Amino acid sequence: MEALWGCAATATLGVVCSVWPKGSKSNSDGFAAVDALVALTILASAISLTIEAVGSARRAAQAALETERAKGLLEQLLESGQGGAGVRTGRSDGFDWRLEVAFAPADPRAPALVMCTRKARLTGVRSRRGYALSALDFCARPAGRS
Repeated sequence: MEALWGCAATATLGVVCSVWPKGSKSNSDGFAAVDALVALTILASAISLTIEAVGSARRAAQAALETERAKGLLEQLLESGQGGAGVRTGRSDGFDWRLEVAFAPADPRAPALVMCTRKARLTGVRSRRGYALSALDFCARPAGRS
């Protein structure tokens, strides 16, 4: 009697080989195809989850980098606001910015100094995220104020 050999790759057992007499039907042929489809489905799901995780990590890293750049620009704007009162606007380093400087009423106990508030606001040009920083400080009395 002549015998047939058959091998199939399965997700759970690896490669399985069988021997059966010629003319008989093997039940493992159908299972091998189903196992291969299951393995491909699991592999495709794992790949899609990995791609999504990489995309999320990339977006988080970009947001963190933008936040660091915004912090540095806000601090720089507040330091540059030591001059006169008013509102200045502009765009730099990928942000639209606005700086407001206002003087508070003078304290009669310290006539040479006044309080000033400096408020800086940024909006990311691409992300549209908003950032703000403000400071209250003693400023030299502006010329012309008594």
